[in-house]
Amino acid sequence: MCQRYDGQLPEQLAIKRLSSAHGGVSGLVSRAGHLRQQTGDAQAQCVAAAAVEAINRGTGGKKLPSWWRAEL
Repeated sequence: MCQRYDGQLPEQLAIKRLSSAHGGVSGLVSRAGHLRQQTGDAQAQCVAAAAVEAINRGTGGKKLPSWWRAEL
């Protein structure tokens, strides 16, 4: 994620949003599992996509481009 979003990833915002994500790490891994079932992509890709969703969730601030769109 840091490499893909180099310069776009607001680290403090990412830390704040990921630390307060619903369900914590288990919730993030669970969401990644759902994404893996839907897409068939590698687990690491799905964890990164779930993390981007968690970072983008909430109000205000600049949003990161979708993990899936950034792949194209």
